Amino acid sequence: MKLANEQQWERKTISELGISLDFFAGTPFSEGTFEGTTYVIQKKDPVVLGIWYGPKETLNTFRAGFGPSEVVTFGSEESLSVCNVKAKRQIATVAEGTATGLVREADGSLGHIYAEQIATTHIALAFRINEYGVLIRWQVPTSDRENNRKAEEHFFASLSCD
Repeated sequence: MKLANEQQWERKTISELGISLDFFAGTPFSEGTFEGTTYVIQKKDPVVLGIWYGPKETLNTFRAGFGPSEVVTFGSEESLSVCNVKAKRQIATVAEGTATGLVREADGSLGHIYAEQIATTHIALAFRINEYGVLIRWQVPTSDRENNRKAEEHFFASLSCD
């Protein structure tokens, strides 16, 4: 699946961080704070993107966010500069797979549930600014990554310091 060829973007400023970033235009945000981490997330098939910031957001947080049943391969960390501060970028790929679980049926017997995981690529950019750890993420099915590469590049390149 591919985003529209002429994807429209809308600028969002994160005033606590003094940064701005483009998000999908006309797509609702999921925003909030959970356990000290503030987040702004969007989902527009086939992409999930967002920013998380708080005292503990790092690439370690990114790596720890994958489930125990996910087969994850982490690429090497790349060093770069964002807003005149040191940043790290890492790509993780989650392999396609299935999981089976047991459930108790209404009659008391055991049944099975099945879940399928499509191969997914996650790109994370982590840095510290204004006393916050910042984690910016892009997630797309691996088979759709090349079709959405321009949007991925636009999203990360849109980051600016106010």
